[in-house]
Amino acid sequence: MEKALARGGEAAAKELAFECQLFASFGSAAGVTTPESAPQLATAEGLAYLRSRLASPSAIVRVLAARFLWLAARAEVKHSGKLASEAYLEWFSAAAERAVKHRTADWASQAVDVLSAGVGFSKESGQHAVQLELARTAIRFANRMAAVGMGGWVASCAESLVKLPKRLLKQCEVAALIEISQAEAEVAQTTGNFWLERALLEAGSRLRRAVGLPGLDAEDWARLAASHEREAAAAGSAMLAESAYSEAVHAYRMAQKPDEAQRVSSLLERSSERARSELGEVSSDFKISTKVVEDFIRPFERRSIPDALKLLAIHPGLRMDPDRIADANAKLAKSAPFQALVPWKLLGPEETFFAPRTDEGQSVLRFQQAALRWLSLNSQLFLVEILRRLRRRGLNEQHLLEHCFVSNIFEGADRPLLARGVRHWLAGDNLSALHLLVPALERVLRRMCRKVGVPTIAVKEDGAEQISINAVLEHLKPQLEPSLWLELSIALVEKGGWSMRHFIAHGLAEADYFDASKVACVLHLYLMISALRVEPLAAASARERATTQDESTG
Repeated sequence: MEKALARGGEAAAKELAFECQLFASFGSAAGVTTPESAPQLATAEGLAYLRSRLASPSAIVRVLAARFLWLAARAEVKHSGKLASEAYLEWFSAAAERAVKHRTADWASQAVDVLSAGVGFSKESGQHAVQLELARTAIRFANRMAAVGMGGWVASCAESLVKLPKRLLKQCEVAALIEISQAEAEVAQTTGNFWLERALLEAGSRLRRAVGLPGLDAEDWARLAASHEREAAAAGSAMLAESAYSEAVHAYRMAQKPDEAQRVSSLLERSSERARSELGEVSSDFKISTKVVEDFIRPFERRSIPDALKLLAIHPGLRMDPDRIADANAKLAKSAPFQALVPWKLLGPEETFFAPRTDEGQSVLRFQQAALRWLSLNSQLFLVEILRRLRRRGLNEQHLLEHCFVSNIFEGADRPLLARGVRHWLAGDNLSALHLLVPALERVLRRMCRKVGVPTIAVKEDGAEQISINAVLEHLKPQLEPSLWLELSIALVEKGGWSMRHFIAHGLAEADYFDASKVACVLHLYLMISALRVEPLAAASARERATTQDESTG
């Protein structure tokens, strides 16, 4: 009896281990557990366990199990591909039903995420019948969402459907979806949601091209131009108005309306003059014109969205230069010697303040404040505007996630927080976006520490606890470029910087603290980190030993 119980306990423990492996990389419908990431599942015993899970009542479990079998057991590829595709369809249908019933963005977001993953997998596995049913279900979903006042999700559905073959789309009621996108664009226009209006118009255009019809015609271009013009009239600054007027001029020309293009060109000139006076002199030694800003941004506009994100990650003009900041700070101290004698204080929450008592502390604080000025200007003048224009061209969460997950620093478990944070940012909710993106960024930094062999848990007499984020950054300092390390420090932890991590973790910030420039900065940090690859310590040590042996034998 005891032996039987022991065997039963061992089997349960092994099954739990397999289950943990199966879900290890699962963060969303696109999260993939592979034989490389879960070698235990690729064993004969692991594959047998997965086959037993193909009868699970949960569509999510069936998707994960069947998709792994499709990758690992090539003899079963046809059967597992069919099962995974059908489970994707069931998962999408269930999420879509809940989205319509509860009218919540969370369920709608999950539905379009599953739709995108299901379309991709069913195409790759050649499941034509499932592709057709996914398309028909997506069209019904978009129609029902529009009926309950959430028609903006039509654009997200269209983005997945245009990836399907033309012959399949022609068997669906795509014309109905095009009509819905046009009607919802008119609704967005009346509510002043210019970005959504254009996204829906462009979604209709992509659907028409996907079934072999002409894309944007002269009337569509005229509607886009009018949308840009309305956005310019409602813009909060002359610089934003100038950008929108410029887009409107281009759209009117594409609509073959030269008179309208000439009329808006005159508005563009007046807006440019106001923008120049707006920017003018920003500080005692810093001037910038609209032309300089436009010249800087132009290379990003000439690239595709994925390529523009790659350029954002590596562009030297967007990286902090610690030496230049220190030199500028020293010049300012020389030009205003009496100012350098006055002790600096930082105002904190609830009428508190921080004032270093030593000269060294004062010097560090002055440098941090100089770095923060650079970061603020960089974010406000360039990052916010570049990202705004990319959003206008169709930047979505999938673009950002695909960019980040090229790096081995990010794992499937990061996907839910990052995806939801990006969705909030795209919806204009900076407060919610930062409350998700900043903790997720700290999680990534702690993982980087562990990957280079530095534990992030400190064992003390009264137990174990996580080391501080300041300690994490100090451990990573030798591994990171000085520009990236400084931006992380100023943005997340330093008293003389934004200190976003501490303000969010301790609930110290007012609502207006969470603005667009801080979100742009955090997204820039994600992009820069995604350009890195961290080699585990064991692999690095092995390579170093091999190099040493080669040198000694040479």
